[in-house]
Amino acid sequence: MERVLELFKKASELQMGKKSEEAVILCRHILKTYPDFSHKTVVNQMIDILASEELDFKKVSLSEIDEDDRPIFEEALKELGIHCSEEKSETNKIYIASPFFNDTETEALGRVEEIMKGRGFDVFSPREHEVREGNVGDPVWSRQTFLNDKAGIDWCDFLVMLYWGNYSDSGTAWECGYAYATGKPVIVVQLGESSNLMVHEGSHTNLYSIEELETYDFKTMPQTPFTGTMF
Repeated sequence: MERVLELFKKASELQMGKKSEEAVILCRHILKTYPDFSHKTVVNQMIDILASEELDFKKVSLSEIDEDDRPIFEEALKELGIHCSEEKSETNKIYIASPFFNDTETEALGRVEEIMKGRGFDVFSPREHEVREGNVGDPVWSRQTFLNDKAGIDWCDFLVMLYWGNYSDSGTAWECGYAYATGKPVIVVQLGESSNLMVHEGSHTNLYSIEELETYDFKTMPQTPFTGTMF
């Protein structure tokens, strides 16, 4: 019983972490291996919810699965007729969170967009994906803008935040927090003088100039803690 509860917990964590394919595989394994599981109704509901998405089991990578659970995934993928790669899957989708309310911010954001695209990354920048229909500021436009940017964060592998200091743009701060809550690494580029601890404590790493993005290794993801004063 402990094992099935452990697997059910992992399936829930995978679902929350947007790893829908892995969650479905574990749920199917639970139903097949533990037919008398007391929470199987919940497991079926989880499968129904996840199955409503566009699933791609080919992107599951064994290198990202706990070693004890790999046989489960190997068997499931064999049943699906899919060869699973042992190599870590490429992650190349980046969301750039930044204010662009003045010339300085817009110029910096444009430079980051140029750098990341030049390095071959797929880039989502809210500045380039603005909702242009409707009246700016009205409820419909605001809702569409929110959902559009949220979908961009759900889509990305990493979030790069251009941080102008403690009282920087609140929308950018929200994007950073949502990315952290959904398990997306946040790379903070410190451009201002003051800092808020919630931004840096929620970051994966901290850079101190836009130029550092030209050489930062997004495969090994080295971590650098913020060394300045935080409030």
